[in-house]
Amino acid sequence: MFSISFMKNQLVNDEDINAIGYNLSNTVYTTFTNDTLYGVDALNEITAHMMNKGVKRNYKNECALSLVDTNIHIDSGLAFYENGATITIDDDGIDLTLEDSAETQYVYLFFNDTINVGGARCTVEYPSGDFVLLGSITDGVLTQERTFAYLNADAKGTNEVVTLTLEGSAYYPTENGHHWVKYKTGINVAGFTRVCFYTPKDEFVFSEVESGSGSATKGAWVGAFDIPNNSMLYVGYYHYYYYGGNRGYDFTSENTAHLKCYIEDGCFVFEFDNVHYHNCNIEDKTLIVELYGGAEE
Repeated sequence: MFSISFMKNQLVNDEDINAIGYNLSNTVYTTFTNDTLYGVDALNEITAHMMNKGVKRNYKNECALSLVDTNIHIDSGLAFYENGATITIDDDGIDLTLEDSAETQYVYLFFNDTINVGGARCTVEYPSGDFVLLGSITDGVLTQERTFAYLNADAKGTNEVVTLTLEGSAYYPTENGHHWVKYKTGINVAGFTRVCFYTPKDEFVFSEVESGSGSATKGAWVGAFDIPNNSMLYVGYYHYYYYGGNRGYDFTSENTAHLKCYIEDGCFVFEFDNVHYHNCNIEDKTLIVELYGGAEE
């Protein structure tokens, strides 16, 4: 079962209206009363001006998807539509059935203001209009692709910095003995503007060459990513070298052939080529990630 607030001609009470504040911040900050007529569009605009569309974080089961045979289950949670309306899914969730098609299918929550209807769908057509994407199914494989809501108001300021220390894990092998290592933030990065990252230089000691032509003995990745524009600002490799008796540090500008950055289910993901640059083993190294800004600048 589910309920949507607010829709045209819907009868609401003071509890429904005062829940607007609770849905946003778990705080009831309004005191609307019964026996007063309010316009639906005006009520939804209160939320629309404050929240971007998406699933509410840390509320029940965050509308997570599960797939069994051809049955898709949307778990409990709450989501905001672009027009400010919300959909609340109870503990029973919503069950949908895959279409009889080999094409990729998309699972999403929708709201059609023209015909005053909202709910959940699974279609081979990519959704349009007012919708919140939850995931997709291709060849029987479910991918969580939830859009997470965030506050438009710059409550914490664009100078806020969240620093994370991530642990890597072996991901998948490629040719020539290479394999990629995956790091994931574990928190929703929607609303942040920049991701800066680096691997601590003091963790990278993989050889001690002191004779002959020499080679790099310490190294670390460093880079920055623009989240709103989905683009890499810069990426490079910082290493210590020993060549013919000369020692020093060098910074090498690097393309993204050995690094992948993207957002997965609201989290930011890094994938590094494990043995690029002098067989540097990044698999058991930490990655420091700094997230900048609480709202788009």
